[in-house]
Amino acid sequence: MAGDDIKQKEDATTSEYKGHDMLNLPLGGTSDKTFNFGLTKAKTILLYVDEIQKFVDDAEKKKASEAEAE
Repeated sequence: MAGDDIKQKEDATTSEYKGHDMLNLPLGGTSDKTFNFGLTKAKTILLYVDEIQKFVDDAEKKKASEAEAE
């Protein structure tokens, strides 16, 4: 399943796109695939970090529960 291979934190990089600074986060422990976003989305992520954490926790609990049922 997507996201299952994200096990360790790799170094983030920055770049520029059409004159805007971008943050590039490696996905899946490899720099081949990245999740890229700019300042507005970065601020939004910070604003909603608690909700993002709850989403991750709930999804992992659901996945563990489904695995136990198999």
